[in-house]
Amino acid sequence: MDGGLVRRLRDQVIEPARRKGYRDIWLSGASQGGMGSLFYERTYPGEVTGLVLLAPYMGEDGIVSRVAEAGGPARWQPPLPKPPGLNINNYQVEIWRAVHAWHTDSHRADEVWVACGADDDFLPAAKMIASVLPAGHFIELPGGHDWKVWDRAATQIFAQVAKASTAN
Repeated sequence: MDGGLVRRLRDQVIEPARRKGYRDIWLSGASQGGMGSLFYERTYPGEVTGLVLLAPYMGEDGIVSRVAEAGGPARWQPPLPKPPGLNINNYQVEIWRAVHAWHTDSHRADEVWVACGADDDFLPAAKMIASVLPAGHFIELPGGHDWKVWDRAATQIFAQVAKASTAN
């Protein structure tokens, strides 16, 4: 929660990949890994090509309820000013801040995908994320919070991403 994960990911993975010539870099994570991908996006918005969030953990019920009660991430207003970094006290608000930004940045939203199982407790939050994404960028599959769902979803999503990239 001190931002070390984001710095290490950038220094040890993203930047070395860029130096080797990789242009398209996607972050994907399931559950807390999805949250980690959002930490990166919050800190370095738009720096990676895209995100694939598989039932991402979006915080405790309190923050998820506040975003829902506001009418979803497009209508929810994150507190200002944006803090310079992540910490144990603000990380839940800050991952929603990253999602909130997509409602005004449709280009960035075009590069984000979310998937979740129909029986997953994280489904309501995943559907809220989907509300700021293009149609078709949310996949709901039978199942719960497990790799069977995430593997199927990732296979579908990356097939669509590959198809779109070859069309361009």
